Amino acid sequence: MTLSHLDRKMYMLGYVGRENRVYLCDKQMNVTSYVLLTSILEYQTWVLRGNFEEANTILNSGSIPKEENNKISRFLESQG
Repeated sequence: MTLSHLDRKMYMLGYVGRENRVYLCDKQMNVTSYVLLTSILEYQTWVLRGNFEEANTILNSGSIPKEENNKISRFLESQG
């Protein structure tokens, strides 16, 4: 699953869970970070596996911010 399209080749430095950010750098050592919510990845994984009970548990737990509802709805629409 594609999380983001990048305009140049980048290398992953790491993920900081308490900040929900993944850090990348290019060959010129320019560091870039992106928000990566593991709760959304976990939700999408359960949906793809067909375990809607677990997916609903994550969705109702409040671990996915309301601002991400559009992203979740687009994902669900793409899954039919």
